[in-house]
Amino acid sequence: MHGPAAERFVVLNLRLLAVTFAVVGILFVAVPSGVLDVISDVGDALFASTELTTHGRTEYIGPAYYTSMGFAVPASLGAAVARPQMRTVALVGDGAFQMTVQELSPIIPHNLHHLCLV
Repeated sequence: MHGPAAERFVVLNLRLLAVTFAVVGILFVAVPSGVLDVISDVGDALFASTELTTHGRTEYIGPAYYTSMGFAVPASLGAAVARPQMRTVALVGDGAFQMTVQELSPIIPHNLHHLCLV
């Protein structure tokens, strides 16, 4: 892709990344410190979460490689089961979410405090 189409593509991606950063920032302002576990997936979710500041008992887990796409949803459910007193948030892209959406089935029967931000 070259020329104006490539420039529009880059601008669109930068705008989407800016929205992701804004949502992550709002999340951390709205949630009390020390009650959150954050697990991010690869891609924009990982890059946006690099700016997070954790406080208290807040934990952050993120994969380092693109070959681990689909990591955040099942990992965050494991964290929700392991630490039920915490609010667990998965930062995940649309592709990884489509790959792992079926993993969300235990949320209601096990009364997990879980949130997926796609």
